[in-house]
Amino acid sequence: MPYETTIISNSVEQANSLALPKFNGLLQVSQIDSTVPFHIATVSRNISAGQVQLIAALTCKLTCMCAEVLRGHQSSDGLESLMNTDCLTKLTTYSSLIRDYIVALPDYGGLYASPYPPSPQFIDGMFTDEQHFAATVLLMFGDFQCWCTLSFTSTEQQWRCSTADIG
Repeated sequence: MPYETTIISNSVEQANSLALPKFNGLLQVSQIDSTVPFHIATVSRNISAGQVQLIAALTCKLTCMCAEVLRGHQSSDGLESLMNTDCLTKLTTYSSLIRDYIVALPDYGGLYASPYPPSPQFIDGMFTDEQHFAATVLLMFGDFQCWCTLSFTSTEQQWRCSTADIG
């Protein structure tokens, strides 16, 4: 199930002309009926509020989708357009290892076995230039929490995930 997000608010902070632009906002995530705050900084003054909104929504959506793939609750089909081949291969390999060696343990009751859907709590990111973005997302599964790190590269007007480290 794809995670749909809506921008609720977005603001730009710039204390002085030397400060890095910072964007703060809220995403509405329909599948979990919750809002997710984001804070995104950029070293480039050419990044617009619209670009920040798009990357925040993509980061939230992809984090949830990757978490569901890792837990075996969703296929990796459809991620080809959002991730580069190397990243997708690592995600599917990691998912197989988790399911075959961790979740399969009879007394395992941790994060990957949680019946709750992923619930993003906060997104903190930075554009390191106009073609690269990295973010950390606090993700909850019921009472379990984990930090997720994603990095993106823009190629031909499309952002593709090049690193997805969940857990």
